[in-house]
Amino acid sequence: MRRLLILLIVLPFLMTSGCLEKPKIVSNDIEFKKVEADTTLLNVKITVENPNPIGVHINKIFFNIFYINNDGKLEYLGYGEKEDININSGNTTIEIPVHVLNKNLAKALIESGGVLRVKIDGKINVDLFLTSIDVPISYETTLNIPEYVKEELKEMIANLL
Repeated sequence: MRRLLILLIVLPFLMTSGCLEKPKIVSNDIEFKKVEADTTLLNVKITVENPNPIGVHINKIFFNIFYINNDGKLEYLGYGEKEDININSGNTTIEIPVHVLNKNLAKALIESGGVLRVKIDGKINVDLFLTSIDVPISYETTLNIPEYVKEELKEMIANLL
């Protein structure tokens, strides 16, 4: 109870004094783990820079990934999710498994030549001790697909035809 009382007194002070800042992604890396008949499994590594003196616990992160085609329209590629993530003060690297549909990825690769513009939309459920909140996320980036993945997908497409 005493800990809760201290938290209720200190947290509003920190928030109004400008001591709490929004953590930001400072780097990311994508590793292609496995290509199967219908899906490709990716491992997305994200480094989060948390400038705050306290960490945050994420109950769950879930997001959908869309390819931005040449007309600027979004086409579904896949999804990623992970539970029970601790973001400490300073830099924290987290790994999130992502499942991508090969049929949609192949189409995107053909249109883009291997350099994909993607949009990520989802939500993060953040633990606030007494409750939790859903924070929406939306992020755009460009992915360069490794040559070996392009070759495996081409071979799979040839086998389907």
